[in-house]
Amino acid sequence: MADPQRDNKGNIVIDPATSAPIAGTDYVNVGSGIDPWSTGITSELKYKHFNFSFLIDGKFGAKIFSGTNWYGYQYGLSKLTLPGGDLRYGTNQLYPQEYYALAGNNNPAIFIYDASFIKLRQIIFGYTFPVNMFNNKIQGITLSFVARNVFTIKKHVPGIDPESNYSNGPQGIEQAQVPYTRTFGLNLNVKF
Repeated sequence: MADPQRDNKGNIVIDPATSAPIAGTDYVNVGSGIDPWSTGITSELKYKHFNFSFLIDGKFGAKIFSGTNWYGYQYGLSKLTLPGGDLRYGTNQLYPQEYYALAGNNNPAIFIYDASFIKLRQIIFGYTFPVNMFNNKIQGITLSFVARNVFTIKKHVPGIDPESNYSNGPQGIEQAQVPYTRTFGLNLNVKF
């Protein structure tokens, strides 16, 4: 990714006419879009005819460029564009939208986030009916409520799902993607 111009102390050079960062030509490595670490924990509890299980998982160490946040910034929909946000538009009568488009294009690194996350991935709550209810003709029936992609416990990216990726292309690029669907359902397991 192109880094904005910097002075000899490493500070971003600001154009006095626009108050926006000046575009640079030097490319810098901002990290990998592939998570080097992943983990998960699952547990199942049983009491009489009831059972409960859950799965928590997480991925850590990747970076993600958020196209959603980049567009939101350029069109004044980001919190950063509110009065008192991180940047303000320039003094040469630039319209705010012109300023934020220029500032976002010249410093895209502000839209790169830590893609690490922890999610409650699955919950299952079930009940196994006693065998004698069916005159021992059926060996077992279990009815379970299942919820998947329940919620995100921890993330560092505002406004998007950190697992989002642009199409099936490179990892670490998100472009107005729809998050994974939260689903709820019933599961019926019959043993004869």
